[in-house]
Amino acid sequence: MALKFIHKKTLPSIITGFTNIRWNRYFFSFFVWTVLNILYTIFSYFLSPQDMTLQFDFNKLIVLLIVLIIFIPIQTGVEELIFRGYL
Repeated sequence: MALKFIHKKTLPSIITGFTNIRWNRYFFSFFVWTVLNILYTIFSYFLSPQDMTLQFDFNKLIVLLIVLIIFIPIQTGVEELIFRGYL
């Protein structure tokens, strides 16, 4: 509300300098960071496998996945909008 009425800006104007959000760039960067994290995890495992332990509890996994799916996009989106786009 304040963004539109007080500052006379639209949501895309604080996200990008272009007229539309370029989703292909967003998904490309998501893919790059995912690949880098996977490679880092594999490298860390081969460097010192004794530091990692595989534990699987399905109930804890479901709760974690629900929390991740709901809160991580909200947290990262709000952080980017406030600190990079708005300020």
